[in-house]
Amino acid sequence: MNKDGQRMMSMRLSRVLGDIGVNRYMMDRRRRTWLMKETMAQINNGNLTKYYFGSQTEGTTTLGMQSDIDVLVCACNFPVILNWSDWQQGRPHFLVVKTGATPPQHCWLQRLRSDLPLPETQVVSRSDDVIDSDGRVLMTNTQIELHEHIGTGGNLVQHGPSRSWNENYDCVIAYHCTRLPGECQFLFHRPRPGHWPTPCTLAKARRTGVFLVPQGYSDSPSRPSRCHSTALHVTQDDQYYPQSRWEWRFSTSMMERLLMFDMNILQRKTLMLSLPDAIESETVSGDAHSSCLQIVNNLRELLDTFYTKTPIEQEAISLIKPFMYGTLASLIASKCIYLGQPITEDTLNMYSISLNSDLLSSRLKYASMLYCSGQYEAAADCLAYCESLLGPAVWQCCSCGGRDHTRPGNAFDERSLNSSIKDMLQRYTAMCVRFTHLEMYCIPEHLVYEMFRTISDDDRQERHRETWYKWTDYAVIDCVPFLHYLQYLSYRQLNRLALKHAALENLRKYVCEDSNGHGHLDTACNVLGHCYELENRIDIACFCYTMSLEIYPRNNAAN
Repeated sequence: MNKDGQRMMSMRLSRVLGDIGVNRYMMDRRRRTWLMKETMAQINNGNLTKYYFGSQTEGTTTLGMQSDIDVLVCACNFPVILNWSDWQQGRPHFLVVKTGATPPQHCWLQRLRSDLPLPETQVVSRSDDVIDSDGRVLMTNTQIELHEHIGTGGNLVQHGPSRSWNENYDCVIAYHCTRLPGECQFLFHRPRPGHWPTPCTLAKARRTGVFLVPQGYSDSPSRPSRCHSTALHVTQDDQYYPQSRWEWRFSTSMMERLLMFDMNILQRKTLMLSLPDAIESETVSGDAHSSCLQIVNNLRELLDTFYTKTPIEQEAISLIKPFMYGTLASLIASKCIYLGQPITEDTLNMYSISLNSDLLSSRLKYASMLYCSGQYEAAADCLAYCESLLGPAVWQCCSCGGRDHTRPGNAFDERSLNSSIKDMLQRYTAMCVRFTHLEMYCIPEHLVYEMFRTISDDDRQERHRETWYKWTDYAVIDCVPFLHYLQYLSYRQLNRLALKHAALENLRKYVCEDSNGHGHLDTACNVLGHCYELENRIDIACFCYTMSLEIYPRNNAAN
């Protein structure tokens, strides 16, 4: 379609959206209505402050979308503090506690005394409290308190951390902290091209604070898979799982609302049409799987239409499908992890289908999801299986613009003479692993920096031609260093010191001694530096980042 055709299609689509209610008037009317309901609820509820978040308040829904109503009920009489300097006499407080056992963006809530700046030491008629090994009295997330304010009668409906008596409502009990934790301040430091959000909105966002909501794991931390491959085994006996009942998650719902309110009508229309909208945060909770199910079904229908006449066309689709399913599985899993929900069996089945994409990349995506969802034992098992697949005939393939294009070795060439393309791809080719922004919660936190490597004007100058450098907007890493990096992180969580150091040594040898060629050596240096940071060897970490910059000074996350 030419530019004139695209412009005409855009205008017609915009007109249709306006006719069905996606227009400035209806969006503002819907927004005002729900904000009025919220204000009235806050006036009437005393120490409980009720918020309506999500598409209803944002005005990003219309008739036919059947959007649910996301409610957050904040217990204002129990403020949360990040440090002791914020303690106030006469008020019971919760103190944010983070240890090596708490996942990213999660914490524990320790009870403090109201008369003195001291921690509580005993559980007094509070059945939902626990005392940890250090003697701290912690508030668990298993309670369903204040349920008389949510509703009465009927069956309890649970979606992740939300509980209600109405299928159309998602209700979460939360506590509020007036200060933003460091991990919730990324918005203020990331590169911000264009004029959105405005400085005024950013200033307001800094003052919103953060909600503490229950983490949303199900009663079981993992779901079994129907796949017989050992690489898809999810352990049922996670020794760290009981502590997940102590975990609370940081929620930036109010900040996200401000960002949505700062959008103009064109941005809002685009948001409602885009793929990210289908898997965007619902700001409180929601069923991540169902929100993406339609997308998956559409993809399946699209792929089925390509099963046409020729064997070549059929083979091409059979090679494309696993990569697509792997990406979709990662997208849905990322949304689940963000909301604190369990990974569904259907999503695990999509991961299973994706394993036939190539030798390692999809398996490593699956292992990364296991690690990010706290299933460290299962991640370690998957990674051990991946390591067993490596051999002299494996080609670590990278074709990203501006990076070294690795060449296959002689053993690979010999096998390729008598093997099909599909066989060589699935048994001997390890593509570099790519994660988009929407898969952000399925990768270790340190790798997120790779998505924002383009910072300066010099970086943008280097991205020519743009189509060759589109990958620089993603987190991209070669399979072998990603394998060892995930092993190091997983064994570190499992406190298996010997295996952790072995993984670190393998990663070091890959960066410093392997001469077989690297596609993303800069990223390998960066993750090696992160490992040494975790080992408290800042001197070596600095050397790794410096080496990374010497290799690729521009578009490098080490900056």
